[in-house]
Amino acid sequence: MVSISFIPDWFLNYGIIFQFAFAIITLLVSIYSFRVYRLSGQKKSRTFGLAFLFISISYFIQSFINLAIISELNENVLNLIEFRNLITLDNIAIFFHMIFFVFGLVTLIYMILGGKNRLLYVISLIISALFIFASANNLPFFYIFSSLLLIFILSDYVSNYIKNRNGKTFLIMLAFVFLLVGHLNFIFLATNQLVYVVGNFLEFAAYILILINLLRVIKK
Repeated sequence: MVSISFIPDWFLNYGIIFQFAFAIITLLVSIYSFRVYRLSGQKKSRTFGLAFLFISISYFIQSFINLAIISELNENVLNLIEFRNLITLDNIAIFFHMIFFVFGLVTLIYMILGGKNRLLYVISLIISALFIFASANNLPFFYIFSSLLLIFILSDYVSNYIKNRNGKTFLIMLAFVFLLVGHLNFIFLATNQLVYVVGNFLEFAAYILILINLLRVIKK
């Protein structure tokens, strides 16, 4: 989630389109993952679906609230109270997007670790939420934290690819490479707004690859 103040003016409307696309694609990933679970009984697929459901919710929050904010900004007159309300709304949207996105990453890590200790999973969610709450007004910290989680996730997929050397593991590995690079890219938003544009394209490529991989699994 990026505050609208960090988004280039010419990309505001395109940014919302990307956000809706991310929300829909990750929701499809979640739906297809649950479908794989119903067909195969693999608990990892169910956990994967839950992770992407969290991520989808994070993007829906981002897209709907940013749409509301931009709609208000496009009005001819905005008084000071309304402007302050928009800033508050933007901050709330950022907070909840960060919470749900990190919940998605923590759930993926829970899946990677075997998905057996539910108490540890709940504790991890609580700790992550507290960390996000403590750094809610500092976007770089969020992107550093999410990048560290993505590094852990990516290392597992790299290991799987080295062992299996097949197309499915390569697609997933490449997808998380794109996600990681995108989030590392977002760390520098305060110094260069164009990184937001680059990050959006990287995320889009990542989610498309994950969706393609799931569709291939279902077809088989």
